[in-house]
Amino acid sequence: FFKSGKELCMRSDKRKVAVVGTGMVGMSYAYSLLNQSVCDELTLIDINKTRAEGEAMDLNHGLAFAASNMKISAGNYEDCSDADIVVIAAGVARSREKASGSFKAKYRGLPFDYRTRDFLWL
Repeated sequence: FFKSGKELCMRSDKRKVAVVGTGMVGMSYAYSLLNQSVCDELTLIDINKTRAEGEAMDLNHGLAFAASNMKISAGNYEDCSDADIVVIAAGVARSREKASGSFKAKYRGLPFDYRTRDFLWL
């Protein structure tokens, strides 16, 4: 679902960040982006879509107090295609019973190939 060729030339000057994972780490990162006015558009993606929507609403309420007019929304994995930065803050919860396993085993279920695009892993 990543665009190439002519479609890449049509990108706008808007800065878009997609955060995959709306847990503690992902939302801390998103909150920092809001406070520092780093981007023009922020998309939150999570396997639990209701949580991503709720977190997007919370951040939108904070826009009134920030020096930013950023567009914040919940999205899906296709929204990563036109993002300038994709932040992966999603992971498998650790437990004492299960070993954390290898990197490839943890992220095998992602619906995109993490080796073909530049990602910021948190």
